[in-house]
Amino acid sequence: GKIIVLEDDNLTSPHFLKYMNDALNLYSNNQKVASISGYSYPITNKKKDYYFLRLADSWGWGTWKRSWDQYEKDGNKLIKNLEKKNKFKEFNFDNSFDFIRILRNYCLKINNSWSIRWYASMYLKNKLTLFPPKSFIQNIGMDGSGVHASNIEDYKSEIIKEYIKPKKIKVKESKYHFKKMKLFFDKSENKRTFLNTIKKKIKFIK
Repeated sequence: GKIIVLEDDNLTSPHFLKYMNDALNLYSNNQKVASISGYSYPITNKKKDYYFLRLADSWGWGTWKRSWDQYEKDGNKLIKNLEKKNKFKEFNFDNSFDFIRILRNYCLKINNSWSIRWYASMYLKNKLTLFPPKSFIQNIGMDGSGVHASNIEDYKSEIIKEYIKPKKIKVKESKYHFKKMKLFFDKSENKRTFLNTIKKKIKFIK
């Protein structure tokens, strides 16, 4: 009835499985919770607590059959539903990260991402994901060796050292953490755009 998922470039904290099982059991009967994330973005988290976001992550995560049964595989259908509900801006984290482009690229067969369709499926169902205060996961594929990863260190998170068992909190998206995530995405995407511009200029000069 539930699953914990890891990829081969996910380096885990010794506390990872304990956290995942505790959280999956804690929210197993709450239909508003889509999944449990083991990864936490390197944002400034002064509150130092667990939090919910309307965002699904695929680096060391877990979910239940009840959520996976709502996974929509048809990318074009997802785009149409997001467009119909006028949700492009919100889906793009207040236009701080171009998730729609990734979904469109899947439909154009430029990528084969299941995770963007998972995120869109859960987003359209108004489902939330639980995130830890610090990451239980490091993605060591961010050095350029990963299939979908780029050579940018922005997403490298410090692995949590001390395990604090999650307790039930209000299942509602955290406005504080949403703002922190938006700032992170803005900064990361601006950096990516700048680097891509430099690369194009160097290529043109050559």
